[in-house]
This record gives sequence, structure tokens and C-alpha cells, in this order.
Amino acid sequence: MKIKVLSLKEPQATLMLLGAKLIETRGWKPLDLKLPARIGIHASAGYPGWCREMAESQPFRSVLGGRDLRLTLGKILCTVELVACHSTNNLTCNRDDVIPFPQEDWYPVLGSNEWYFGDYSPRRQMWLTRDVRALKVPVAAKGALGLWDFDLQETA
Repeated sequence: MKIKVLSLKEPQATLMLLGAKLIETRGWKPLDLKLPARIGIHASAGYPGWCREMAESQPFRSVLGGRDLRLTLGKILCTVELVACHSTNNLTCNRDDVIPFPQEDWYPVLGSNEWYFGDYSPRRQMWLTRDVRALKVPVAAKGALGLWDFDLQETA
């Protein structure tokens, strides 16, 4: 099946796979998608030093549980249902608070870890996801900027 895929640097991709990160923050809206939409989550092939340092810091290290993220690089790890997109301009809370989404009655109230896993500065977009489905075997793929097409055999 053809699916749109989003490439993320590690440790972000694995956090999505684990369901520990349900919000992806971007500087743009997914305009070419009719929401809700199932998309793939790809771990970019590059793993720069700042990403390795992030993965070793808290709360990342605790959530990742010692996984070797080099094994995920350049692979589609899971699919998620992208259900909504909201501006960060409307946030009225800070890192010590939970992130409330009253307009999404199905969405859980998220604790402070979500703050560390994204960039909630002004003029950003929060991509709200749910229903993570891990692939039985991660699929090698080159990746690309933005949302990109991939013919993914259903292996979830």
C-alpha cells in the first residue's frame, strides 16, 4: 500500500515507536493530507552528535531503556494515525504543566516528558498522533524531507 512517511532524527523516531511521543512538532502543517491519515515514521539515516547527546540525557535515556538507536537508522519503524494539527501559539502552559487538548476529547492529557520530546516555541505546529503500530520488521528506506511516498507492505 502507498503511504506517506515522515522522517525523524533519532531518538524521536523510536520515541514515536514506543508511544512515548504522541506529538510531533514541525514548522509546517501537513497540507497535502486529509486528516485523519495513517503515516509511516522513519528514522533518518543520520545520527549527529547532538542527537546522541539528547538520547543520553533525561528523560530520553529512561524512556529509551538502553536501546541501540544505530540499529534503527534508515528504517521505517511504525505507522501512526495523524489525527489533528494545532498551532503552538495557543498553548497557555509551560514545561511544568501537562499539555491539555480540550478540543480533542479522545486525546490523553500529556505529562511533562512530551515537552522535552518536541519544540513548542511559537509559530510551530503540533501534529497529534495515536494508534501506533510497530512494523514486525523495520523497512529500510532512504528517507526524504517533508512527507514522502513509500510503497509499504502491511507488516504491522
